[in-house]
This record gives sequence, structure tokens and C-alpha cells, in this order.
Amino acid sequence: MKTVYLFDAVTGLIIGEWQAQESPLEKGVFITPVYSTDKEPPTENKKIAKFDGENWTLLPNLKGEKYWLADGTEQEITEAGIALPANALLEKPKPAPLTYKELRAAEFNLKSTGDQFAMMYDDAVNGTNTWVEWQTSIKLRITK
Repeated sequence: MKTVYLFDAVTGLIIGEWQAQESPLEKGVFITPVYSTDKEPPTENKKIAKFDGENWTLLPNLKGEKYWLADGTEQEITEAGIALPANALLEKPKPAPLTYKELRAAEFNLKSTGDQFAMMYDDAVNGTNTWVEWQTSIKLRITK
């Protein structure tokens, strides 16, 4: 028996190895599958061998690896032999901090417009400043 290495017909990527048997009719001749070679492929962590018909080369094997784009969308490498894109981020990007305007709007929107009008009405009827005090407290907490 002789070890031969199987590769994909389209991509050339290694599939595995096979034990070829010697031909019963011709001594020293081995029966090998199509798309196989007796050249042993190199191996390296996170790499996969590709046969070009003559030689093996190593390509990245990041299949299953996740990465993120700058806009925060998560991506996954689904095939062996594909490298990370140049713009890939290895960690999910942190969202940009909220602007002053966004922070103030978020605070103001904690109470519905109807609730705010009710506060203003109650203030007018009762002679209080609840709505103004609430607005002032937001402005004091969130400054430019």
C-alpha cells in the first residue's frame, strides 16, 4: 500500500488521504483515485493545503471564524482557503458614544409628550414648577 493525498477537483483543497493498493497486474503500479497525488502536503496550524496540479501551497484555513465590519455587522468565513478581508475587525466594535443632543433627547423622551403636557397643566393649575424643575435637572446633569 501507498499513501496518496486526495484534493478537490474544483478548488484543489486537500480532502484527505487514501491508502492506494498495488495493482495485481503490474508490480510497483498503484491504483489511485482521480484527483490524488503522492506528494505529501505541508501542514501548518490554521492553514489548508491546495494542490495546483504540480505542487502544494498553504492557504489560510479560517473556516468558522467570526469577524466584524466597521458598521458592526458580524460576518463568518464559511469556506476554507479564504483570508480575512483587509477591513475585518477581530472584535465587535464599540458603538460610538451618544452625542449631547442624543443624550438630552433620550432623557426628555423618558416621559411621553402626554405626560409632559399633564405636568405642565398640573403646574398651571396648582401653581407648581414640576415640569420646569424636571427640565432643569436634565440640563444640569447633561451639559455640553
